[in-house]
Amino acid sequence: MSFIHHNYLGDVELQKKEKNGIRLYNLPNGDWVPSITSVTSFYNRQIFVEWRKKVGNEEADRITKKATTRGTDFHEVAQDYLLNKELDWNNYLPASKFMFHHLKPELDKINNIHAIERTLYSEYFGLAGRVDCIAEYDGELAVIDFKTSEKIKPEKWIENYFVQEMFYASAYYEMTGIPVKKLITIMTTSSGEVKVFDKSKLAPIASTASAAFPRRLKQRVSALNLKQFTKPVAAAAVILIVALLVFYGPIAKAVDLGQIYESLKQIKNVYLTGFVLEKTGPTQEIWISRALNVKMFKIKTEWVLWDIEGKSETTKDLDTGSITIAELDDDTLAAVEETMDAPWGLLPFDNISEAPGDAKWQQVTDENTEATIANTEVYDLIWIEKALDGSTVYNKWRGYIDVETKLPKRVEWWEKHAKLEEYELKTVTKVAYPTAVEIRAFIKDVGF
Repeated sequence: MSFIHHNYLGDVELQKKEKNGIRLYNLPNGDWVPSITSVTSFYNRQIFVEWRKKVGNEEADRITKKATTRGTDFHEVAQDYLLNKELDWNNYLPASKFMFHHLKPELDKINNIHAIERTLYSEYFGLAGRVDCIAEYDGELAVIDFKTSEKIKPEKWIENYFVQEMFYASAYYEMTGIPVKKLITIMTTSSGEVKVFDKSKLAPIASTASAAFPRRLKQRVSALNLKQFTKPVAAAAVILIVALLVFYGPIAKAVDLGQIYESLKQIKNVYLTGFVLEKTGPTQEIWISRALNVKMFKIKTEWVLWDIEGKSETTKDLDTGSITIAELDDDTLAAVEETMDAPWGLLPFDNISEAPGDAKWQQVTDENTEATIANTEVYDLIWIEKALDGSTVYNKWRGYIDVETKLPKRVEWWEKHAKLEEYELKTVTKVAYPTAVEIRAFIKDVGF
């Protein structure tokens, strides 16, 4: 197959340099701006730091070198093929030949190539980068990105790929006036698996930023200090790039902390089981029903039932089986009623407005963590407090959030003092949402 090529970019190439681990490009207007890859990599830096700690530096270096070598070599194969060069397999790794033959049917869907391994930039965004390919894919102009991996990654793990590709689409439009219709990520593995992520039907590129971007996207930008590298416009540029994802539809519908607060407010019944690491069994069991106006909890060898409507407290001694009933006075009743409302200690603060302004909300993309509970996504809220002795304490709340209901199924509380390197798990709470019928049945089983 012979591919048709078009050059609408001319001979543009940019001088580049590295500074403090950030790749910078020199635009025609004289500005030094960061690469889009440096921006997206910065956001995920903590994930890689934790991964390196987990596997060790030596193993991490080995895996990284292998992945880089594999990716670079395969990109050269794909590039040479699309440039209509005859492939001499003596010049490539055997793994690249294997992956190429599995991927070739997808490469053959490409034609009318506008760019291969070309530098793109945006003076408006204040960013630059090097695109794998811009060409027609199945007849529509697309930014095409080639990715190699040990295994196919879930779409929610590769949002940064789409951010990067969206920038290339935007920069190409700015440089040529030619709109890109879709984003294509072609991923292949060393075992020959192939997956195409097709983001079609892009909305028109936005010219201004919206003030109503989701908080999580703003957090992505606020974490990145670009002032030492280039003009302040670069920080706004990142907002604009991420905003483009919002304009054509979110790729990975990450949960906002506010959604969890709102979801819990709708709940009428909840069952909480608390654990601490030093104990083998649960240290706390609480049943709350706003539908029935009751709260039942276990303290050591006693079950206690608060009946708000009946203004009574019923206690059962599990050792003797004896039951006592007492009337709740007005003050106690008012205190009990306050404990009936969400978030029942499941969230770090009773109201989201109480969260510190510098608290960090982030999704956890560790594969082993996500496998703990099915159909959940894992999120961390991290904030800093001062202990009574004046020392700094780093707090981490981790929630396993149901992808459909946005309700926590498990909550973990972690803590780290300034002198320690690792967070220490303090408590775990498992969460269930029973019906009123199920709560009535359990109260009956207890013997009330």
